[in-house]
Amino acid sequence: MMELLFKDMTVAIVGNSPSILTRKDGQRIDKNDTVVRFNFAEPNADNYESIGTRCDFMICSRGMYAQRIRRRRFASLFPDAPLRTKYAVQGPVRGKGRRICKSRPTSGFVGVLLALHHGATSVQVYGFTGLKDGHWYNPHKFTRGHNGGREFAYLKKLHDAGTIELIQYEDKSE
Repeated sequence: MMELLFKDMTVAIVGNSPSILTRKDGQRIDKNDTVVRFNFAEPNADNYESIGTRCDFMICSRGMYAQRIRRRRFASLFPDAPLRTKYAVQGPVRGKGRRICKSRPTSGFVGVLLALHHGATSVQVYGFTGLKDGHWYNPHKFTRGHNGGREFAYLKKLHDAGTIELIQYEDKSE
């Protein structure tokens, strides 16, 4: 199934950093063959210009999956979710992510590794800042157990090597 989503495709990996809302990349994101989002962070009319409208594949952590799906809250949370959206729990490349990060990889990092592992021709990475500013849908939520700085350094290394395109955001923390 993963090959259908990634092999020989252009892929937009859309992270959840609030800094993604500072740019107007929505149309650029939606032009990709596959758009991947994380942890049920679905676009809405207030952010379409910045994060686009499409979601072809949703990756979520086990905890988020259990919280939303098992409790059957998904339909009430996202009544307009596209039919093509697929939901999966992290798995196939999670071990590689753990080795790179020396910690539990984020869902977003697993998404980048999945796209590369399954043969995407182009991977554009949006909304990743190393977990320093939370999530756009809840800026005060920081996740424990992840090494965002190490993940971001690895993404930067992939970007510098030309393997992915890491969309850069202004650092407003200073």
